[in-house]
Amino acid sequence: MVRIDPEIIQLLDSRDFIPVIAPIGSDERGIAYNIHADIAAGKLAITLQAEKLILLTNTTGVADRDGKVVTGLTSQRVKEMIDDGTISGACCPRWNARWTRCETG
Repeated sequence: MVRIDPEIIQLLDSRDFIPVIAPIGSDERGIAYNIHADIAAGKLAITLQAEKLILLTNTTGVADRDGKVVTGLTSQRVKEMIDDGTISGACCPRWNARWTRCETG
C-alpha cells in the first residue's frame, strides 16, 4: 500500500457518518486489488491520526500455547508470540496493523 487518500472519509466524518470501508485499491495502471482489511485499517488510522483503532473479530481472544486466553498484551509480547509461532496465519497482519498504529502514535 503506497498511500491513502482520506478526503472522502474526512468528509463523511465531518457530517457525523461512520463509514464502512471495503479496502479496494488500484495500481498506476488502474488494476484493482482487494487489500487486507486489517492492514488497511491500521494505515488509515495512521493517515487520519486516529485517537483509537478498534478491530472486531469473532475469536475469544489471543491464546497462549496451552490454549489459555492472554490478557494485558504488550507489543513486545505479541512480537514474541508471532516469532515463536503462537500467533500465526491470518492473525499476523491484524496484530501488525494494531502495533504499527500504536508505535506511530
